[in-house]
Amino acid sequence: MKTITSTLATVALLLSSAISLADNSKLLKGAWLEQACHPAKGEVELSAQTSFKFESNQVLVINRYFESTDCSGEAIYVVDYEGALELGENQVLPNGEIATQYTITIGSVVPQTNTDGQALALTSVDNCEIRNWSFGETKDVFTCVFAKTQKNIIEDIAKVNGKTLFKGKLVTKA
Repeated sequence: MKTITSTLATVALLLSSAISLADNSKLLKGAWLEQACHPAKGEVELSAQTSFKFESNQVLVINRYFESTDCSGEAIYVVDYEGALELGENQVLPNGEIATQYTITIGSVVPQTNTDGQALALTSVDNCEIRNWSFGETKDVFTCVFAKTQKNIIEDIAKVNGKTLFKGKLVTKA
């Protein structure tokens, strides 16, 4: 028997209509904006914010990167992750809350540079051997970068309460 040891954190606020996971419709729908702006990993100090758009069995995750520390101003770099969404079983958490397990299988990763500096940065690293990035351009780099270096399947738990999306890692003990 598995024991769920997960907890949920407030992740995002509703931007558009949603159907609660709790209504047994097995449908997570709507656009959500991550509440917290967070530091982005990399050689340059950037901040980042994520939005999620769920529609039927598809998900679009958009990571926006900013030169400011508070995610203000225009994004200088944007990466879209698109994939399939599958909702699983409800899970009872240690505190008695019920969350729904979900799996996202990423199928495309499309960066877009919004400054000449970011275009140059992408050109100078190994992104599918694409050496001609330019301002505002998008190219799918999934098959040569993401699929080889990172797991493209994400398994987590989520709960919708009103206009708030809670999300957490699915952690189990045997």
